[in-house]
Amino acid sequence: MKYFFKIIYILLLFCVFSESIIFGNTPRIFLTGPQQTGSFIFAKELSRLIESSKIYNKYKFVNKIEMSQINRLEQMANHGKSIAIVDAKTAQENIKKFPSLRILTVLWENWLYAIGSAQKPFLAFENTKNFMIHENSVYFSQLWRNKSPKTKFKWFNKNSIPKFENDLSEEVLILTGPKYLEEIFSWLNQFAGIHLLALDKRTIKSLSLNYKWIVPKKLPANTFPYQSESLLGLTWHPVLVTNAGFSDELARTLLKIIFSQKEKINPHPLFKDLLISNNIIFLKILPYHPSSKIFFGFK
Repeated sequence: MKYFFKIIYILLLFCVFSESIIFGNTPRIFLTGPQQTGSFIFAKELSRLIESSKIYNKYKFVNKIEMSQINRLEQMANHGKSIAIVDAKTAQENIKKFPSLRILTVLWENWLYAIGSAQKPFLAFENTKNFMIHENSVYFSQLWRNKSPKTKFKWFNKNSIPKFENDLSEEVLILTGPKYLEEIFSWLNQFAGIHLLALDKRTIKSLSLNYKWIVPKKLPANTFPYQSESLLGLTWHPVLVTNAGFSDELARTLLKIIFSQKEKINPHPLFKDLLISNNIIFLKILPYHPSSKIFFGFK
């Protein structure tokens, strides 16, 4: 009988050990948008950084595309999906509906870009009546139309990017994108008659009052070609979301990898300007993961 219990004990140990090996290497799900979006690109690069690390390569992530931002939150809350990226609007308007969800960090800055002719010094409600606008900036058109109902909008998307064959056909082009957007570099280098526009203070105030996830900020001088001065603009951050029960160890690992990239020689553009301090203004607005608060030094 004594030997029988010894055998059972050994078998149990073997099962526990085997399970830890199997499940320890089970890939975790990373919910993102489609392949051309910043969320997918960021997740792909983060997964690559983890897998190429000699220290952290025991963790594996697999990208899974989920078109609906709300569905990403629901899957995280209901099915324990490992991690997701959602936009600022979705996070601030909906995350508190899911008590189990937590924010690991805010991510890269998205800017509202306005491009106009050299004759237009800045963007204001009074001086612009015709826009070419990307569909990712629909909130901007809604507010603008409320203030200036006669404004005309011509829409474009990733499948119909303006070519500017001769000149900017509309008064102003509007689109949303990361700080180092390749299209902006290309357009400004190719067409000397256009430039980035600052937003006037009235426009900034209206947008930031109506959309709480928007943060007024200056785009530093010389970020783009022919931009000799800083420009007053608007930014917002997508967020990295997980469940309250997400591993403290893995949370710290992800944060270390994310915020160490800016020290690299040639960091990925979406990691280049990530700062811990970007989280400060959202600390009382978003429910942060306990490991994030410790990592950021928040009380």
